[in-house]
Amino acid sequence: MVQTILIAVAAGLAAALLFLAPASGSMLAFPLFILSGLPLAIATFGWGVRAGAIAAVSGAVVAYLVYPASPVSPAMFLCLFGLPVVWLARLAGRPYPLGSGSAGLEWYPLSRLLLQLVGTVVVALLAAGIVAGYDPDTLVHDAAAALVDVIGSVETNPAPTAASIEPAVRIYVSFMPFVVGAIVTAIFTFDLWLGALVARGSGRATRRPDPLWSVELPGALLPAFVIAAVFAFFPGLIGELGKLVAGAIFGSFVLVGLAVAHALTRGSPSRIPLLVLAYILLVFSGVPALLFALVGAADNFLRLRSRRPTPQPPSH
Repeated sequence: MVQTILIAVAAGLAAALLFLAPASGSMLAFPLFILSGLPLAIATFGWGVRAGAIAAVSGAVVAYLVYPASPVSPAMFLCLFGLPVVWLARLAGRPYPLGSGSAGLEWYPLSRLLLQLVGTVVVALLAAGIVAGYDPDTLVHDAAAALVDVIGSVETNPAPTAASIEPAVRIYVSFMPFVVGAIVTAIFTFDLWLGALVARGSGRATRRPDPLWSVELPGALLPAFVIAAVFAFFPGLIGELGKLVAGAIFGSFVLVGLAVAHALTRGSPSRIPLLVLAYILLVFSGVPALLFALVGAADNFLRLRSRRPTPQPPSH
């Protein structure tokens, strides 16, 4: 038990340091921030939900000790990584009864886990927005003022004013809930996948390695996306929430589209170069995201993976 607590505290320390990496301003700040949930996932997959919970609380304490003047920091850590990652890792790493009165057990299905992922991302970002006091109008004003200061440091004639660039900034800010919802969905997925891989490699995880390319899109997400997209055009809080939900669901579409790509390229000699190229383009430009999202949504109707021809045995 003592060993588990020590491991959990160490995981919380690592997670908090990764979470606070953006404060350093280095080029590696964002990549390190993305990995904030990894130690929590490893602790939960390898040592159980209690270890994950201890790690989450320890990380929040470390975040407070590093920045004692800002109580927002530990709260944001818990909202963005501590609670969501531990919850999802608990679902993924724990067997459940097959049914009432059944003695058999099964692992949490990947499709249902994808649905839980979307819901968790929405709740986590909504809570983080409340803690941070998210206000689009204030953000637009502050971003425009900061941008004017940056441009003013360069010789320009005439120098732009905050009022002149505010409309363009407002467009970018209006898309932010959608984009952040999609990105956080991808971040949680990556941390959970890598955490399970590390725990399994160390012999601590008991769940068998499910082929991720087999995940299917839950049917409820398609109508939910349409409804969220409609609400995204509403003003105020309803519109912001609609964008957030639509972004998280869009991220799940992209994940399923990538699963289809993995499945369809199995056995192909060019599989690795194609997938590497796809991920590079996806990470550095984001342009293929729409294509993968369309493929993921279409697979729900066309069953693209079932159309893949079955490899024939070699003839003698």
